[in-house]
Amino acid sequence: WRFDTGSGVMATPAVADGRLVIGTVDGQLYCFGTTGS
Repeated sequence: WRFDTGSGVMATPAVADGRLVIGTVDGQLYCFGTTGS
């Protein structure tokens, strides 16, 4: 799957408790489950 953050991701994504966590350069934090939602 793909997800457009609208901004650059400048750090390594983290995985915790089966979730993917991504921070972007514009200060947003995204958390995804295994289904991509």
